[in-house]
Amino acid sequence: MVVSKGAASDCAAVCNQLQGCYRVTGLGNTSCVVDLISDDPNDTVNSFYKPVMFTAAVKYFEPRDLIDPLNTISQLLSPLMDTPCEPLVNSSTSNALVSPAEANVPVIVTSVEPCTSTIVLVVVILVVVVVVVVVILVVVVVVVVVVVVVVVATAAAVVVEEIVVVVAVAVIVAVVAAVVEVVVIVVASAVVVVVVIVATAAVVVVVSVAVIVAIVVAVVVVKVVVVVIVVASAVVIVVVVVVVVVVVVVVVVVVVVVVLVVVVAVV
Repeated sequence: MVVSKGAASDCAAVCNQLQGCYRVTGLGNTSCVVDLISDDPNDTVNSFYKPVMFTAAVKYFEPRDLIDPLNTISQLLSPLMDTPCEPLVNSSTSNALVSPAEANVPVIVTSVEPCTSTIVLVVVILVVVVVVVVVILVVVVVVVVVVVVVVVATAAAVVVEEIVVVVAVAVIVAVVAAVVEVVVIVVASAVVVVVVIVATAAVVVVVSVAVIVAIVVAVVVVKVVVVVIVVASAVVIVVVVVVVVVVVVVVVVVVVVVVLVVVVAVV
């Protein structure tokens, strides 16, 4: 990405100032090529050249300009032109910077590739996003299971309780009806046995039917209430799950977009 005039050691020194993301891929008597390939600035290759590279004129700059490599590079290089790379002659020249008198010396600029540290950062961010999504989904599943268990247990308890109450009321009504019938028969038998018996039987039948109808209506009402509670709870659960899933999807999309924007900005 950046070409410095001088020997391999001088180019490596420049690499160290440029965030340590480059290596020397060529050495010559006028310039040496620094490529963004290796994290090791001392990894020198004197005989390797890409088939097509770029040439540009470089202006004079001070060492302090290397503190901000991206801005410095964009200011130093003129519009790039495709040009075959010519092999350079080895030299022991130790001048690492271009002087004002050599401001128009052509230099070789290679293509830009992402640093290893940037790739690792992207991988770590993606792993963190996946872990967060998995944790959120697990929490949602646990909450749904707990709510379903509570609703089912509550409904079962209500049904059992209502059944016990209905049976108890039926037994009490039957006992009371029998006692009333016996008492009425005994008292009325002295006067008009037949009339009293018929009337008493009719009353008992009417009362029994009324009680049974009331019990059936009560049971039906209780069951309807229980069904309404269960259905409402199920609807609430479904709505909560849908909302949570939508929120998770939106968060994941936003995080992925942010990660891609950060990666593009860094690269």
